[in-house]
Amino acid sequence: MSRRNKIDVEQVGWNEQIGENVSISGSLTLEGKTLVEAEEKINKKAISFDGTNDVVVVSDQDAYSPTNGSTDTAFSISAWVYVGDVSEDNGPFVAKSNNTISVRNEYIFKHSNGEVQFFIYDSTLNANGNQIRAQANAATLSDSTWHHVVVTYDGSTNASGIKLYTDASQTAATNNETGTYVRLRNSSTPLTFGATEDAGNANRVFEDRMADVVFFDKELSSAEVTEIYNSGKVMNVRNHSAFANVVSWWKMGDDQDTDGSSGIIDYVSGHHGTLTNGASIIDESGLSSDNLDSFNTSASGSLGIGLKIPDETLHVYGNTKLEGPLILRERTYDPSTPEEGTSVIWMSNGNGTGDDGDIMIKITAGGVTKTATLVDFSAS
Repeated sequence: MSRRNKIDVEQVGWNEQIGENVSISGSLTLEGKTLVEAEEKINKKAISFDGTNDVVVVSDQDAYSPTNGSTDTAFSISAWVYVGDVSEDNGPFVAKSNNTISVRNEYIFKHSNGEVQFFIYDSTLNANGNQIRAQANAATLSDSTWHHVVVTYDGSTNASGIKLYTDASQTAATNNETGTYVRLRNSSTPLTFGATEDAGNANRVFEDRMADVVFFDKELSSAEVTEIYNSGKVMNVRNHSAFANVVSWWKMGDDQDTDGSSGIIDYVSGHHGTLTNGASIIDESGLSSDNLDSFNTSASGSLGIGLKIPDETLHVYGNTKLEGPLILRERTYDPSTPEEGTSVIWMSNGNGTGDDGDIMIKITAGGVTKTATLVDFSAS
């Protein structure tokens, strides 16, 4: 390669893979975005369910009961599923349901012999008599194949507000209401993967494998469903355009997940799941996925490590290890209020909050922002 002092990425066109190590001596200037991907895959694991009573249990949270107390609110659920023999399986992917206890039935996202289905219950009168639902008209899941399934609901309390998707294509379905459905009721039923809480009969347990489950607090558009399907590859959900609407993201065995209590990590909200009754993490090479993002520079010059779209000048996603000092320079004014669920740390020079030399922290959680002193310089 001839020596260049400057490389215009748009002119060179990096469409070819370089299959050997490359050494560059001297300065290298790249104009435009730069993305470096690791060889490590995002998804290498899955969770296995035996079809008897295996389940992952996540503690009850208000965010998983999509109602404001007066009416329903929109939500969506995404999952990767594998069924060895669809003719022999009839169980839930994700549920918040206990059919044996009054007012404990909320919803079930499942399949029946390869036909994807979703049921939402108004359990004020009985466990399952009042519901809206969507049931696929034909099987869209096939034997021994990974499929991506999504349900979206617009919160309208109408059956027509439910949409089903398989591998990014909207599934033709019959939508209807039975009994009188008013709205979903917020119960204490836990969220479960692979079975309902009661696992009472064969149509309430799932057999085979599941990976990467995501819960959104919005109705995903068709384009957003296509985006998360990602041409049949598990994606880094942190890079999805609707990531701000992700309530919870369970990688189902990957990353920091373990077999122990609360070992199935929720990588967004911290509502971890527990493998129960023999559900187990297994190696999975048959499900394609993106590579991990190593680092990315945006058009504005921001650097993202572990993600493609950095929100700040330096944006790191994942565990961070520093060897050496972290230097904070005094600020002449307080930083802006952090967004919900985040915090910011700074060193005061005494003009804003805190005295000169104090290390401060500002936290926003539950709609409330508070500022506290981490280190009182004058007292230390």
